Amino acid sequence: VWTPHIAALPPTHDGQHCDGACSDADTSSLLQRLRTQRQVAVLASDTNGSTSTDGISLCPASTYRSGNIVFDCSGASGTQSFLMPAKKMETAQDIPKGAVNLQVGITAEVDVDVFLYDAGAKKYVVHYSGKRASINDKARTGTYQGVPVTFSGDDRTSPVTETVTLDGTLPFACSLKLQNYADEEAEATMTYSYIGVEPCPSPPPGCSIYTEFASSLAYEAILEWSYAQQVTYISA
Repeated sequence: VWTPHIAALPPTHDGQHCDGACSDADTSSLLQRLRTQRQVAVLASDTNGSTSTDGISLCPASTYRSGNIVFDCSGASGTQSFLMPAKKMETAQDIPKGAVNLQVGITAEVDVDVFLYDAGAKKYVVHYSGKRASINDKARTGTYQGVPVTFSGDDRTSPVTETVTLDGTLPFACSLKLQNYADEEAEATMTYSYIGVEPCPSPPPGCSIYTEFASSLAYEAILEWSYAQQVTYISA
């Protein structure tokens, strides 16, 4: 089975390809640069499932990572960094039905807005505008489909931080969307915590069923993006 390996991607800081011999510092540095709003840093697990060099849990055997967060059924917390395209709204994270006590926040040096969107109902759960959602900058707490929701509010002062908190078990799937208002791409850091996913799905949300074709496309996307960005490594 063909499986991409992050350590074998672009040249190292000395201009040579890693060829499987990158240091942990090199690989970790690459992973930080490959996270983008489109989940370009899709990581395929080996045949037994594994953990990457920067401590990110990879997906079970026969699946690959397709989201910034892989939702563990027993809960987790952590941070992820990625790039937001300029002047654009994109989905930062799909949130699965059954997520319990989820809190997710975004921090960036530029003006960015956080939205929670229910695709099934085709409506915003959280939006800065009261015309678009009942939970907004002026009414920051409320209930949606029986779940208490809290929004930190519209922050425009750098560093911008906006947070959404969902208390209880989410009875619907939704997505966290981000709007970057800057004229250039910008890095964002997503901080998240949750205590579980009920019922426990398989594969875990954030992982997708492995096919050689899909994974090869993801691998090509990593290569194209990394070379276009002229990724360089910083040695430890």
